[in-house]
Amino acid sequence: MGMKMHAEQLENFACRLEYPLDGSEPGIAMQEVYTSTFDLNPACHLYAGFALFGESYKRGALLVELKQMLIREGVGMGAELPDFIPTLLRLLARLPQDEEDARELKEYCLNPAIAKILEDFQNHENPYYGILGELRDFLQHKEGLT
Repeated sequence: MGMKMHAEQLENFACRLEYPLDGSEPGIAMQEVYTSTFDLNPACHLYAGFALFGESYKRGALLVELKQMLIREGVGMGAELPDFIPTLLRLLARLPQDEEDARELKEYCLNPAIAKILEDFQNHENPYYGILGELRDFLQHKEGLT
């Protein structure tokens, strides 16, 4: 996907935040889309470990390892589990990109989890589908830079 397509996807998403299609207050419609997409839909969520392993021992082991990394790097989790993708992106931003931890986080956790989430997405018109696709493309491109 070319840079122009990336820019268009991100611009469309930002525009939906600022000027909702339904005329509602900016941000409110997107919050509702987020909630119906990730909080109320059991097939689509933003937990990398769950996307990869479901509720299994492997996810538990991953949660322990991620929590240790988050603490070591000083990245707060808030009320979320350590495999929450936005939290993992903050962790990735803190890691030196030439480090093994950054490469493994992208290669073995983020990239396959986002790919799985995109596979499970039922509505390709959902703006979060496009954003997750952009994130996948960015992480894969960034991987080639490390």
